[in-house]
Amino acid sequence: MKKLLIAILAVAGNQAYAQSSWTIKTTDDKSYSFPIEKVKEVTFTNEEEWQPEVVEKEVVKEVPTLPKDFAKQIEWLKTAATFSPYISKVIDVDLAPGQFINTLPNNLGTKETAIASVANSIVGKVSSMVHLGGWGGSVTVGFDHPIQNFDGCDFRGHGNAFVGSSEPGIYYVAQADENGNPKKWYLIKHGMYDYSIHDYEITYYKPEKEYAEGKKITYLQANGKTASVNVVKDELSSVLVTKDDKTYYVKNGNEYEVTIIEDTKIASFAQYIKWTDNLGHSGYEPKNSFHQQSYWPEYAGDKIVIKGEYLPVGTQVTKPDGVSNYYVNDPKAWGFPLAEGKNYGTGAYGMCDTYTNDNDLSCIDIDWAVDEDGNPANLDHIDFVKVQTAIHYQAGMLGENSCEFRGIEDLHLTGKFIKVDTSIKPTVPENGYWYWSY
Repeated sequence: MKKLLIAILAVAGNQAYAQSSWTIKTTDDKSYSFPIEKVKEVTFTNEEEWQPEVVEKEVVKEVPTLPKDFAKQIEWLKTAATFSPYISKVIDVDLAPGQFINTLPNNLGTKETAIASVANSIVGKVSSMVHLGGWGGSVTVGFDHPIQNFDGCDFRGHGNAFVGSSEPGIYYVAQADENGNPKKWYLIKHGMYDYSIHDYEITYYKPEKEYAEGKKITYLQANGKTASVNVVKDELSSVLVTKDDKTYYVKNGNEYEVTIIEDTKIASFAQYIKWTDNLGHSGYEPKNSFHQQSYWPEYAGDKIVIKGEYLPVGTQVTKPDGVSNYYVNDPKAWGFPLAEGKNYGTGAYGMCDTYTNDNDLSCIDIDWAVDEDGNPANLDHIDFVKVQTAIHYQAGMLGENSCEFRGIEDLHLTGKFIKVDTSIKPTVPENGYWYWSY
């Protein structure tokens, strides 16, 4: 008969405490998994099949690299068995214009239906995406329990980041007041904090029209066949020339004879949604040809005013084929030192949708929460989280940089012990692609 003692919060490497199951690998390379809820004594009653009989035992085995507040966490976990590790409610949505607004999710006709649609995407799971829109768009969520501030990271925000696509959102956290509402919001201090604008404000103005007046131009190609293109009225002078009583369409330096010019309406146009900011800048959010629906949240009025944290842009634009612009949004684009043996930087911590969801740098420590003066908030728990798009940039045919949000995971309930090194500071790039995009 063989026996083995195991503990509920045993750690393997930098992962795994509060495990929901435990796997035993035998000397003949067979593996067996079974659930654990307390410290167990495992007795192998059949040495041929190695089927374990599990018996509860009031003993905790010492294991290495445990959290410093290990005992406190054990006591808290005894009361947390029925809690969900994921979002339980959506408190508010304040979306900004964007190319997936009214589609991820849809049904944004009123604030109430918008909240319900977002909740349907992210409550109790981390699967569907919510498009927050361009700079400032946000979602505020709550939980069925306070997320505790224990040693190491406390929660992970899930986004849609992948290699070559990093669209940062920043976090605010709050505790509940006596009525169960957010009491005071604190910013999660992130890797770009010292280089960001902390009191930025933008106003978006509802577009007067969803389509631009334009012309459909039909022209003869070099092979004698016809082709057509839609051009916004204001851009006609840049693509049409007249010679010898004939009109030509100019494309890539070549001239093609025009056969017909007709009136048309164009869904894709540059001066679509106007914006102004509190620094004296203004511009337009364009509509692209890939997404024809309104980019204005259906529930919103004539204008949207948003305040928050504004990060400089880290998008690198290259021309690998010598012609087409290629937009690269990587954490390394901000000039952070690269992780050893990796192709991403290590300083862009504390944000959402910046690193892939399996990267430790996508996790958040409540200890990073600061007040408006940058002083530590010293919170022992939080009840609410708000995630907000933090950059303002149009990446050509890719559209605006916008945070996509999938949900939040309480790391204490999913059994992950993760620490992030915050001593690494960003370095200003020498090639000049770390910039503001006013």
